[in-house]
Amino acid sequence: MHENLRIAEYGHGGDYAGARRMRRAFRLCVLCCVLLTVMLWLSERYLRYELTESQYIAALTLPPESARAILRQVVKRDAELRESPTPKYIAALAEREEADLVLPTYAEAYKLDPNNAFLALRYGCQLFQQGRYTEARDRFREATAHMPQNALGRYLEAAALAWMDPDNADLGESLALVAKTNSGRDAVVYPEPLWAPTALPQQGAWYSKLRRGIVAECCAPLYKYGDLVIGRARNQIALRKTQYWDQWLGTIERMGDHLARTKVPGAVQATVGLRIRLAALEQRHAISELDDATPGPALEGSRAKLEAALDTLGEFEESREQRIAVDRERHVLPLNACWQSVALVSVFYVFAWGLSQIMRGNKSGWHLRHSTTGLAVVSLGCVGLFAVLGAMTGLAHAEGTGSSWLPQVKAVWWSLVGLLLTFGLAYPAFRLPGARAAVRNHASAEVDSETLKTVRRYRRDAYATLLRRYYGVTLGLLLCMISLWVVSYRVIFALYPWQVGLLTTGLTDEEVRVVTQALAILGP
Repeated sequence: MHENLRIAEYGHGGDYAGARRMRRAFRLCVLCCVLLTVMLWLSERYLRYELTESQYIAALTLPPESARAILRQVVKRDAELRESPTPKYIAALAEREEADLVLPTYAEAYKLDPNNAFLALRYGCQLFQQGRYTEARDRFREATAHMPQNALGRYLEAAALAWMDPDNADLGESLALVAKTNSGRDAVVYPEPLWAPTALPQQGAWYSKLRRGIVAECCAPLYKYGDLVIGRARNQIALRKTQYWDQWLGTIERMGDHLARTKVPGAVQATVGLRIRLAALEQRHAISELDDATPGPALEGSRAKLEAALDTLGEFEESREQRIAVDRERHVLPLNACWQSVALVSVFYVFAWGLSQIMRGNKSGWHLRHSTTGLAVVSLGCVGLFAVLGAMTGLAHAEGTGSSWLPQVKAVWWSLVGLLLTFGLAYPAFRLPGARAAVRNHASAEVDSETLKTVRRYRRDAYATLLRRYYGVTLGLLLCMISLWVVSYRVIFALYPWQVGLLTTGLTDEEVRVVTQALAILGP
């Protein structure tokens, strides 16, 4: 008799089929939101471009160890599909290839694109690094022939000329080429990283890292050449053989200044150029002391200015990685908040599901309706989380003091999440009437101990069912909210929030300002 009680307040009776359809419709809506977001990302990554280009773009944003395997497949597939392979794929592989395969890969890329001046420069720098100076000089000359307005090729050729002689006996030819290049005043233009500007932004930390790596690669021969000339000057000055050396050191000093004042300012090339210039100036200072002459005020003033400019650049370089790491943390914060919240709500949902299994709540209470208050709390809570997530995202992209508010916004986020989870534990108790009240509302039931025992069991089952459904609704709305945030993020910033390496600042604008400030110390 008691088992046949149907307490409507606990979900017994009503349109079971309709209630199940509503729950399934909600789950389908959540699944559609998540799948739409995933398909949008997959379509952009794999369908926007043909497979070879898609994998090439993906490899550009990966560490060399990971990108290498992908690019090898790209080069192999491209060679199979095209009669003439694409040089940029091979050049990209050469940048990331293992040490013993770098030169053969660059040679293959250069053979396919011999008129590419920047490729010739990079190939030449790799040859120089391996001690193949004659071949490096040829590549530098060819780069200058294809891009005569770029002074970098001639400076690199001078460096190779100096090292072609095993004893470095005669620096006259290389210094003459440097002097000629100085007088020409052509701009120094460094190669840009192989990139996909239509798909990837050029302001992020990853692009900046590649760009600075290329500049350092091209400056290495010049730095080695500067050390060679300065070292030879130091030895000759110690032997009091200073004839022509003041003039030659002045040539090296002007080269360093020219390297620092590039068309696109950068801290790496500015630091190399100013260090070469300072080293040459110190040897000119030694020549003045050797001649028992007091160094002129212009010489002393230039030395002080160079040291001040290098200090400015050094302070920026010392703080650069730390600032990038802080900015990375800002961009990671919203993403971490999302997946950690989903994981936490999922844990509560699994707990509620297990509780309903133990109490057989999965078979009872199918028609149990949520209260308006419960739905309002969940809905407003998710809307509030979306607003907080938007604020967190905006502050992550803000410069200056805006990011100082991130801890407070993060605290608000977790407060809302905690409020939703805590309310869920108490919500079924408020939603469900007591056993005696439910029996009194049931006209056919007698209020006796057996009836109350049965009704209390119904109430426990209904509690577990309502708890599970509450956390299920919370998890579903949270997933929909995060999906909407991801799509909005893509529309506004042209990237997805998990592309942190591209979102993190490369401090490009700050670097330009610091270099400009450092060069302003030196004057025109």
